[in-house]
Amino acid sequence: MVESTTKGPFKSGDATSIPLKDAEADVLVAGLVLNFVPDKQRALQEMRRVLQPGGTVACYVWDYSGEMQLMRYFRNAVTELFPDGADHDEGKQFPICNPGPLEDLFRDARLPAVEVRALDAPTVFVDFDDYWSPYLNG
Repeated sequence: MVESTTKGPFKSGDATSIPLKDAEADVLVAGLVLNFVPDKQRALQEMRRVLQPGGTVACYVWDYSGEMQLMRYFRNAVTELFPDGADHDEGKQFPICNPGPLEDLFRDARLPAVEVRALDAPTVFVDFDDYWSPYLNG
């Protein structure tokens, strides 16, 4: 998702081929998507291309290997019961979902003033069924 607040409403497009002109956007946001983009460096270079000087790129990803506890508890249990399934753990599949690799990715793309920090959103469940029912629906 790309937003250009000075040029108009939200626009969506492929992260590696953003449908904007050079330096057209003042804010770009990639929410919960960057870890699924095959060529992350190309996507960040494309964001730099369409970003105005002094603009902001904001990306957020799930912390699969750490504080996304509702998934971490599930994955830890699955791995304990089925050790051969450990490679399917999102914490291993998406290393940029850790602060260090995410910061490295942005610095390698030569984005200025890189800041990586946690945005914690507590997840509260009434009971086990409240937690488990979304898994049953795929």
